[in-house]
Amino acid sequence: MKALKGWANKSFTELLQLLKEMLIESNTLPDRMCGAKKKILCSMGIKYEKILAYSNDCILYRKEFT
Repeated sequence: MKALKGWANKSFTELLQLLKEMLIESNTLPDRMCGAKKKILCSMGIKYEKILAYSNDCILYRKEFT
């Protein structure tokens, strides 16, 4: 639904948080967009690496520079 409807990451995170609150306490649903993405990619065997970027996207930091 996120990809089909073009949901922003912020609104998808809000949806995950709402759904997590509605489910039983022992649920394993991620409560943030980045957690859901990591869970899906890792289950398909795709490596996932988080890269720190400034808000204006002019500089990326990796490994020892983060």
